[in-house]
Amino acid sequence: MLLLAVASAGAECAQVRAAWVSGWGKGLYTRAEVDRTIAAAKQAKLNVIFFDCRKAADAHYLGGIEPVAKGVEPGFDPLGYAIERAHLEGIEVHAWVSVYRVWRGDPNLAGPKHLLNTHPEWLSYSCFGERRSSDGTFVNPGAPEATAYTTRVIVDIVTRYDVDGLQLDFIRYPHADWGYSAIALRRYCEQTGTRTRPAPSDPKWREWKRRQVTLHVAEIRAAVHRVKPRLPISAATICWGDCPSDFGGAFAYRHLGQDWKGWLARGLIDANCPMNYRRGGIAREAGQFGKWLASLRKWGGGKPVYVGVATYLNGAPGVLRQIDEIERHRMDGFAVFSFNESDLCSAKMRKQIADGLGGRSSR
Repeated sequence: MLLLAVASAGAECAQVRAAWVSGWGKGLYTRAEVDRTIAAAKQAKLNVIFFDCRKAADAHYLGGIEPVAKGVEPGFDPLGYAIERAHLEGIEVHAWVSVYRVWRGDPNLAGPKHLLNTHPEWLSYSCFGERRSSDGTFVNPGAPEATAYTTRVIVDIVTRYDVDGLQLDFIRYPHADWGYSAIALRRYCEQTGTRTRPAPSDPKWREWKRRQVTLHVAEIRAAVHRVKPRLPISAATICWGDCPSDFGGAFAYRHLGQDWKGWLARGLIDANCPMNYRRGGIAREAGQFGKWLASLRKWGGGKPVYVGVATYLNGAPGVLRQIDEIERHRMDGFAVFSFNESDLCSAKMRKQIADGLGGRSSR
């Protein structure tokens, strides 16, 4: 297991060359799609695939707790087949799970058995009463029933499938204005003695929300390791905006309830996959990309960092240049988002990236 090996103190390991394979496009819904994905990963000399198991409270696998995603070939087990094919090529498959985001798009299209309709009381609301953010519909980390349910979904996946790791994504609030469900507000008032509705900028309210997310990360780790004690856990984390001098000023920490620096320091996750999504052709964003690279290891708690780069913001040459910069900073590896045939990465672009990476040696 590459992640586990790198996470071990003082361990030497080959560079992690990873890619996210998203459920929001072609790449995992049929045998032919998975075959093409694995072939492209082999050509690119990738050694880790973050496989989208749960994009919106649905399942890209069979026999699970949640409904099978629309579009999956009848009777086909995407995750099981991907593991089988990838392992034959020496490629790891990590179960990539969207934790709190449970829908994107028109909620009226969710089926009757979908979480949106079976447990609307778990959903996160904005301070204005909205239940759909620009990022989609989320459950509230402050609702214990919701977090327990999601943990159960994750444990089911890692128990029944021979995955090489687990990656947590959307393990945050949509924005600072969110988290105002009745359950969360009641618990907040009970635990803090507050009698008034908190403002989004209230430091006590922000800290309480951060704590709910961190408690859930700890809960997931404990539950997963009861089943598979050595399974490495990573998180796809936020590094939006300018890189501050102190992590307390980071957007993820201040506004989204995501204390990934704390998770790494406490050993709640074994590796960080910061989504350093910037357009390399724009000077300001290119500068931000470099500044984040300089700080990611500083805040990494001694854990490995695999830096995410965005295909949807850069052409193939731009992606390869950003990977070059990651390597110059001697990071532990990179992860490309996304690496399947979709509007985020066309088949032509995927081939260009695979050809570019395939011609390089991995350290």
